[in-house]
Parts: sequence; structure tokens; C-alpha cells
Amino acid sequence: MIAPKLTMQEEQTINLILEGFSGRAKRPLTLEQLIAEWEQFVSTLKKCYPFSIYDYQNDLSIRDLLQEILEQSPSSIREKIIRTVSPLDEQFKQLTYKINSPLLDGINPRYWWWYRFPKNAGNELRDTVESLEKGIFGYLGSSG
Repeated sequence: MIAPKLTMQEEQTINLILEGFSGRAKRPLTLEQLIAEWEQFVSTLKKCYPFSIYDYQNDLSIRDLLQEILEQSPSSIREKIIRTVSPLDEQFKQLTYKINSPLLDGINPRYWWWYRFPKNAGNELRDTVESLEKGIFGYLGSSG
């Protein structure tokens, strides 16, 4: 994992942003840790995602936090983070396919990762999704 190179002042800015997220997450968070977690999740998709829909949703929420950091960061920091996260996002897109509806209600449509399903979903994920909504795979598209 390659973390963005931030100045001390930029790190302080990020730490202020992360303070609120750490409270929500009920654990201390760092930018480097969130990027590493997103990278690990994307790497898991390369073989087979062996967990349930709830785990998948939890893993997608890592990208939510990264997006919120991007939205709250000054442009100089945002550009550095984007340069680090974009290659992971591209890998994620290659390892998933677009679906018509998000995998969680109330998701911001700009959060495109919620509209993606793993190409290599394991049985537990597929079984959980099917049990939550019979026929969900009828509306899972196979484009993009």
C-alpha cells in the first residue's frame, strides 16, 4: 500500500477530519489504515469473496469514509488521496459488475461502489442476498 505523502500540516487537517469518523466507528482511524483496508478488501475480490452481504456492506463502508474524507479535504490533500485511491477503485470496478440498485437502502447515488457486485461472489454472499430478497439476481445487471 502506498499512502499519500502529506505534509505535517496536511496530516493535522486529516486528523481533525478523522476525529469525527473515529467516534462514529468507535475506534481510532487513520487515513493510511482506511486506504489499507480498502486495498485489502479489493484484493479479497480477486479470488472469491467468501463472506456474507453484511460483511460486504461493511467493507463497502470503508470507501464511504474515504469519500467523506475527500469531500471534506482541501483540494491539495484531495488530489493526493485520489492519486492513491483511484487505482484501487479501478481494480474494484474490474472485479465487480454494475447492478441496478444499491446493496443498502438510502445510499447516495454518487457512491457508485454500492452499485457493484463481486464477479467472484462466494456462496455465502449469494445465498444471503437471495434469502434477503428472492430474485435479486434478476435485477443485478451484468454491465460495466
